[in-house]
Amino acid sequence: STSGTKLLRSSELLVNTVVTAEALVVNCSAEPRELRLLLQCPAGAIPVGRGSFYTRSVDVAVPAFSSKSVENAFYFPYPGHFQWYPAHALAEERLVAFEATSASLHVVAARGAVDDKSWMDVAARGSINDVLAFLRRESQRSPVDLGAIAWRMVDAGAFSAILTELRRQLRYSPKLWGYGFLHKDLQAVREFLLMNRNFCRLAGPRLESGLLYTEAYDGSIYTHHDFEGLVLSRAHTVGARRQNIEDAALRQDYRDFLLELAFAPALSLEDRVVLTNFMLMQDRVDEAQVAFEPVKDVLVPRLAALSAAAGSLTPGPLQLQAAYQMAYLDLVFGGAMQQAKLAVQVFGDAKWLTKPWRGRMGARGGVP
Repeated sequence: STSGTKLLRSSELLVNTVVTAEALVVNCSAEPRELRLLLQCPAGAIPVGRGSFYTRSVDVAVPAFSSKSVENAFYFPYPGHFQWYPAHALAEERLVAFEATSASLHVVAARGAVDDKSWMDVAARGSINDVLAFLRRESQRSPVDLGAIAWRMVDAGAFSAILTELRRQLRYSPKLWGYGFLHKDLQAVREFLLMNRNFCRLAGPRLESGLLYTEAYDGSIYTHHDFEGLVLSRAHTVGARRQNIEDAALRQDYRDFLLELAFAPALSLEDRVVLTNFMLMQDRVDEAQVAFEPVKDVLVPRLAALSAAAGSLTPGPLQLQAAYQMAYLDLVFGGAMQQAKLAVQVFGDAKWLTKPWRGRMGARGGVP
């Protein structure tokens, strides 16, 4: 590697520019290893600084599942093509690992113009404007390795400009967004954590903080699906034993939802809508009515105000489902059907109502 990742990702090295090479040894076994490394400076290069060398044999002890590295700094005083003898590793005087190939190094007095059609050249040597122009022009046609510009993200201006462009393209790279911690960019950190599904699962489905908000009903962890064709075994057992919910996938969804609720300090109105749905699926109508009562206390005045003012209802989280449940429970328990009529009246003229939901509401009150 080099002292600047910028040089590492370019096919050319500059004369009189210090380059730092790193020999990295990785021990993937469960036992510690004692190794001897044979390292050399490239032909034509001159070592720089304390600890640098032309040729050296280095003994390293590498713990299990760990790594060790040895660095050597040098520079080239004149241009040309130079060979580099690859690193070799020995254990008990026997060769155990070596770099199979070692390409020659191309050293130049001055670099040529940046090839604006080569992503790796633009990423290594281009200006930030070159990088942004390439992303706008070429990256939509073919994918590029965004990790090639990770070294630029240390600069706050480049970090902000690149992330702004990638957000516009709806693209994401954890390598780039991770620099949000360095720059204390709360938006980038929030996006980084939210895109890490393993971290979200570890944090739990109901974490609320300044950096991460995991509310399951938005699809982040628990996903709700419409389910039709439900058959409840009221009189006869279906299968080896009686189940409140015969469908295995739906039964698992119910268990996942209950597990999610265990993380909630209190039930939200959206929780109660989903819980009411599961209660009705199990023919637990009385419990569904109890769970839904706080929702109805909020929903009825809201719908009544809209109905009286002839206002238009905008889509909101689960409010359509809540209105449908209110109409259904009103029909089940009988009475004047005022709540059922109110739900149908308000949602009947909603232009955004989909055909399946229009059919459901129509079944409750004659919506065309």
